[in-house]
Amino acid sequence: MSKNNTFWWLLLFGWIGAATWWHNCHIKFLCDESFLPTTHLASTDSYPEFKINDGASFSVNSVSNFGFARSGSVPQILPIKPQLDSLVAYLNRNPSKRIELKGYYHTAESNPGTWPNLGIARAEAMKAWFVEMGIDGNRISTAGVLHEELVFEADSLRGGLEIGFVNPQEASFGTEKELADQQKFGSIFEPLDLYFSTGSSQYIRNADNESFVEHAMAYLKDHPDKKLLLIGHTDNTGNEASNLSLSRRRAEAVKQVLVQRGMAREQIAIEGKGQQQPKADNNTPRGRSINRRCSIIVQ
Repeated sequence: MSKNNTFWWLLLFGWIGAATWWHNCHIKFLCDESFLPTTHLASTDSYPEFKINDGASFSVNSVSNFGFARSGSVPQILPIKPQLDSLVAYLNRNPSKRIELKGYYHTAESNPGTWPNLGIARAEAMKAWFVEMGIDGNRISTAGVLHEELVFEADSLRGGLEIGFVNPQEASFGTEKELADQQKFGSIFEPLDLYFSTGSSQYIRNADNESFVEHAMAYLKDHPDKKLLLIGHTDNTGNEASNLSLSRRRAEAVKQVLVQRGMAREQIAIEGKGQQQPKADNNTPRGRSINRRCSIIVQ
């Protein structure tokens, strides 16, 4: 068989195969759609540009953006590295400025880490980069937000993280440690709030809450009919079910510390309220910090 004939035979077999596939799949509908190649097209709006500004003082933008693997928390920053470097330089020139990192996630993604949700994990990973670049971590707040409109292409996400400057009125929100230090011990019959960093179940210990615990332990030892109630709370970052679970873990973690220090387990009751009883506005970094707490009450 000549080379010329071979070419025509191959062309004929290819045409027969293509025609058979078309007839079975598109005429008789016999093909399993799960085996057919699919292409997900998205509008331009599905691919957000990177932009951040601080009024007229600072502004950068790029048609590129962060990138994340599906269910991944490590940001791909190379496409916007020049813009991020400019932001770092601006923050170094303006030490009073604070920023918020807002990470997004989709319900179809898994959360393999220890953070309450993948959005916070993404924000915290980016925060770690800023800290590595020399920015004080206390100037950076993080949040995770469920976003069902995220679009994935080939298991990759473009965007997934936003950076914004904290409103000047909120710039003095302080760290969780500062919030904990604002809680002053007066009497064991006055409830005291214990504070937590984002996603953490370990409360921040200081002299005042230690005094509360010591006096409460002594009182409960003398009054075995009394109880200590621990009520865990969270901000509204993440979904309600995970926040309810986190709030109970926070209360349980405090209980374990008290039991290890000698308090009777049966005299400690715990509750988890999740995000249902905020003390402050969850729409601000300060409010979210205030809401991450465990109330300790002698009953």
